[in-house]
Amino acid sequence: MDKIEITFNDITPDEWLQMRKAVGFPLFDREIAQKALNGSLGVLGIKKDGTHIGMLRILGDGAYSFYFNDVIIVPAFHRMGLGKKLINKAVEFIRNNFCTETMFSISIFANAMSEEFYEKVGFSVRKEIPMKVFVRDIHVGSRQECLNKN
Repeated sequence: MDKIEITFNDITPDEWLQMRKAVGFPLFDREIAQKALNGSLGVLGIKKDGTHIGMLRILGDGAYSFYFNDVIIVPAFHRMGLGKKLINKAVEFIRNNFCTETMFSISIFANAMSEEFYEKVGFSVRKEIPMKVFVRDIHVGSRQECLNKN
């Protein structure tokens, strides 16, 4: 694989929506995407040949509790270790920028198809959580919570 680049806060709303579409995530308006990106604590990206092929948004209180959302790798680049690299960089970012002297927690709400991946990168999966997912006021399902074991 050619050299990849990790980016920080460099994902555009259009790139994010293209990646969401590539993995079958629900889409929303560009304005909502911009607001969500602006409200993130950090957005890590993976670029190959000048194009973002993956991303991860870090949400949370900036002190103790963090949440990884929109962990995406475009399908053509699955099973190349990029998701793991992204997760590790995000944990490193939190350690270096928010939690240098305290404990912290990281949660990920994942669909059932990605459970195996999150277990491989050090998270444990809890099956029962009180979360519902809505798209334009339509309940589309629930998610499982993955907690960092480290």
